[in-house]
Amino acid sequence: MKDQRMRRVLGRGICLAAVLTLGCVYASAQNKNSGSHAKTFSVASVEGSYGITYNGTILNAAGFSGPLAATGQIVADGKGNLQGSETFNVDGTICEGAIAGTYTVNADGTGQIRATFTPATKGCPSGTTSWSVVLVDGGQEVFLCQTESDKVLWGEARKQ
Repeated sequence: MKDQRMRRVLGRGICLAAVLTLGCVYASAQNKNSGSHAKTFSVASVEGSYGITYNGTILNAAGFSGPLAATGQIVADGKGNLQGSETFNVDGTICEGAIAGTYTVNADGTGQIRATFTPATKGCPSGTTSWSVVLVDGGQEVFLCQTESDKVLWGEARKQ
């Protein structure tokens, strides 16, 4: 139990550090590249089809535990809604299904995604997850970090 708590705390710290570091590095680069005019982002900055990939560890979520790797495709409507599909592998169990959700984007390029996975593969869990995000290259790329205590996941989405 103590080991699980330590992994959760460590995982949250790694994700937070990654998101903050990437956000700070990107914001610094934007300010240097654009003089005193920093780019302002919105949900419209994320529109179109994106290839996604993420990996990490599931810490006993929905009966699953172990390493996870995933890939998929989402389409963002530029108004805060997304849909798509993904395939993931949790410790050797392959799950495929649909994704649907919403996203927010702050003026500084940070934001949140809340998405629900509906499995097409029998025996795979459905569920809703939350992600912290940072937009890069004007929204052409999005860095992702899971923000739940039973998962340590990070990844990226790139415009197709």
